[in-house]
Amino acid sequence: MKELQSLQRRWPKEYKRALAAIGYYMRQKMQLAMGNGGKGLGWEPLSYTQRSQRLEAGAGRSAKDANDLAFKSLGKTKESRQKSLAKLRENAQGSTLEFFRQRWKKWGSKKNSHFPRNANPMARLRGGIRYKLVHGGKGVIIGGITPNMEKYLVAVQDGTVVGSEEGGLGYQRVTQAMRILFWKSGLPISKKTTMLRRPKRPLIEPIFEKRKQAMFDFIQERVRILLLGPYEERDVTALRVGLRKRGDYY
Repeated sequence: MKELQSLQRRWPKEYKRALAAIGYYMRQKMQLAMGNGGKGLGWEPLSYTQRSQRLEAGAGRSAKDANDLAFKSLGKTKESRQKSLAKLRENAQGSTLEFFRQRWKKWGSKKNSHFPRNANPMARLRGGIRYKLVHGGKGVIIGGITPNMEKYLVAVQDGTVVGSEEGGLGYQRVTQAMRILFWKSGLPISKKTTMLRRPKRPLIEPIFEKRKQAMFDFIQERVRILLLGPYEERDVTALRVGLRKRGDYY
């Protein structure tokens, strides 16, 4: 630690550039970890719901829209589909939840054909991670690009619930709105299900522990290279000191 402090005092510009590269690689490793279901980090396996991104489609946050996909399965022609929808609304008698339940039954065996089984897990969180130099380039933080995304990142790691006092560590209470979203997304959820498990999925700490010596070596090497040369790309340095490894996720 004293050596890093000495580097920062003596060559602040070079240190700042090396530290920014650490932030870049940490963000990359976190994104890779999420995309691979936390392989090597001790995570519980991701559920089908998490892998398929169906809830993202149901909420309108993905390229695939659950409404469009369900509509296509309701009949061979646009006219027949519209008649099916009208009948479903009539049977639901004004209940949004009942409408989506009936639509899912109509969706039937086709419910899985429209969604790939492994469609970019945690895509929204992966795209919402950023790194930022702080304290005039003396430090770097890694987190969400917005306050809500930051809360989401913390919740994923700690197994907590975002923006709600319902539930607690490791579980989340199923609300009426959640129940509707599940059925809308083609994910039937039982009336008996009142809680969903939220296991911890740590990211920053285990990755840091695996790579902390390589990070220290990388900063030293980058400062030396930027000062004395000969110049080499930062990816080359990262591979040489073990911050990156070919064939290794993180």
